[in-house]
Amino acid sequence: MHTYLKCLLVFLLLFSNTALNKENNPIQLSQQEVKNVIQIVVKLLNKYYVSANTAKTITQVLLGNQKSGQYNKISSPYEFAHRLTLDIRSINNDQHLNINYRPQKSKSSVSNVFENKLLDKKGLWTNYGYQEIKHLDGNIGYVKISHFSNWGNFTNAKESIDSLFNMLRNSKALILDVRDNSGGYEDIVAYFISYLIAGESIKLSDYYVRFDDSKKSIWTTEKPTNTKLPNIPVYVLTNGNTASAGESLAYILKHLKRSEVVGEVTAGAGHGAMTYKINDKFSITISSEETINAVTKTSFEGVGVIPTFAIESEKAFQKAYDLALHQLKKSDSIHSENYDQLINLNKIISSSTIDLKPYVGKYKSDSIEIHVKLKSSQLYATMIGKGTFKLLPTDNHIFVVDPIKERIQFVWNKKNKVIKLIGLETPMELNKYE
Repeated sequence: MHTYLKCLLVFLLLFSNTALNKENNPIQLSQQEVKNVIQIVVKLLNKYYVSANTAKTITQVLLGNQKSGQYNKISSPYEFAHRLTLDIRSINNDQHLNINYRPQKSKSSVSNVFENKLLDKKGLWTNYGYQEIKHLDGNIGYVKISHFSNWGNFTNAKESIDSLFNMLRNSKALILDVRDNSGGYEDIVAYFISYLIAGESIKLSDYYVRFDDSKKSIWTTEKPTNTKLPNIPVYVLTNGNTASAGESLAYILKHLKRSEVVGEVTAGAGHGAMTYKINDKFSITISSEETINAVTKTSFEGVGVIPTFAIESEKAFQKAYDLALHQLKKSDSIHSENYDQLINLNKIISSSTIDLKPYVGKYKSDSIEIHVKLKSSQLYATMIGKGTFKLLPTDNHIFVVDPIKERIQFVWNKKNKVIKLIGLETPMELNKYE
């Protein structure tokens, strides 16, 4: 443990020194470099942007700003990249247009190792985007998808998709959470959707590339590795940060009438994009491919994916879960009373506005110790030696312990303070000591 702390301290000192040196010796841009970058950006936009007319308008803005001296006082490369990004987005708010400043770093740089090895967000360190896979009560599958990786990870991402659908093969409904999904490779989206569509392979979208007058398409796979789930209800959770390929999943499934979209309107980054090098310090991401959905013959560019059920992002999960439970109740009349119990519990949880802070503390008996903590508006109970569980509020200071579904109750004294925790199904009584 001491060795670990020493290593961590050394790392933090090195990292802070790197940051300090960066502040003390800021990189300065010359006006000639500013001019050169703008000239190359203009050429790249005119050549590769999806719309020639829009590219012309954007570049006129850049050249006009340059001529009027609006970039003359900018010497910070970070500020320059940010300002150019704002300017190239000013015409049509294209979320894929972006100027990136990434100076080359030495191989021995601590920050470089930290960035490239530990924060590989598009691959190994995030299971290619599939970071949470579980079954909810009612046998409803849930998948949290943070991104759809990239083309270099296509084979590995497909294997992850195969594995997760093998785990979900008994699900009666499915909730796909692409809130804050940053996008990725569209072919991975197509393979994912293959598990939810019956029959032969179908075309999902075309991508038209203006600069070489070419077109490519993405299709579902007729026979993916494991069993398909083409008939179960599907709900896709979205928010304003759902972008690009994350939006594609929601948009395609919605217009195939294969899912309901629950949450907020998405970012509206509908074009396919590629990154082009400007020089050793700067690069530009350009919308180079026009997306044409096979059903709508258009895309969500600039407008986003419109939810079937519009609701705040924080409430989208409970709403989708409620919709799934009601749908399954209709198709499972034999066990309808079980769905009623889950529906009522979910309703209580969704509508709960109680202050959770008074329950926080440590509780102990002769044989059991429980620590109750509050994190991101969710109450958790850690039973020492047994694990950590969610506490789901019902009423009268009663909470359901998830996932074991036993109930506990907090006891208050006359001074309106919590003094005890008792079990309602299991005989236990713990006094609050801190």
